[in-house]
Amino acid sequence: MSMLASLVRAYERLPEKPPIGYSTEKIGFCVGLTPDGSVAEVIDLRADDKKRSPRFILVPQAVKRTAGIAPNFLWDKTAYVLGVTAGAGKRTAEEHAKFRERHLELLSGEDDAGLSALARFLENWTPQAFVPPLWPEAMLDQNLVFRLAGERGFLHDRPAAQALWARSGAEGAADPQICLVTGHSAPVARLHPSVKGVGVRSPRVPAWFPSTSMPLLPMGTNRATMPPCRKRRPLPTRRR
Repeated sequence: MSMLASLVRAYERLPEKPPIGYSTEKIGFCVGLTPDGSVAEVIDLRADDKKRSPRFILVPQAVKRTAGIAPNFLWDKTAYVLGVTAGAGKRTAEEHAKFRERHLELLSGEDDAGLSALARFLENWTPQAFVPPLWPEAMLDQNLVFRLAGERGFLHDRPAAQALWARSGAEGAADPQICLVTGHSAPVARLHPSVKGVGVRSPRVPAWFPSTSMPLLPMGTNRATMPPCRKRRPLPTRRR
């Protein structure tokens, strides 16, 4: 068995590994919606400790943000979801507009009660409606999720939401190919998630090693589509 195949098997044995396309994120609040998109309740999901720590919840995988504006699917911080933030928020209006635009586009034509409720909420919501006590100030800049009032599960856990997330992730992907590691047929990803810690400086890491990390690219990727990287310094020669 190859090293890559062994790594795949080791990952599959992890007890709490997130499914592909999902990640565990810190979520502070949940907004309960009625079928017509009205807000029924705002639930504080944080722990009862002194720090009021957010809960770790499995959600659709977080986007990688650099300088651009990119909303998450069915969850995000209040600047994106509600258009409100605790600070000045120079791009808050743009972030909320992008979240609203993307979700109304994705949810268009969906007949699921929960997804339809979110679409109606986004159509009618204005940041000026963020007023205590329904909307607590402690909610600002926290990540939040949605649920349909009277139900225990979150909106992103609904089968219709998961199916929509899978379809949206498959858009723009290449034709299915056979994986050389698992033997399964699946669309080929253009970019893979970034490897954490690659750019971290350490006394054991040579000074010439690049400190910027980048996502792994699949074999056969055109070099013209690869992100630019810095030139490495030549290896120092040892003196005898």
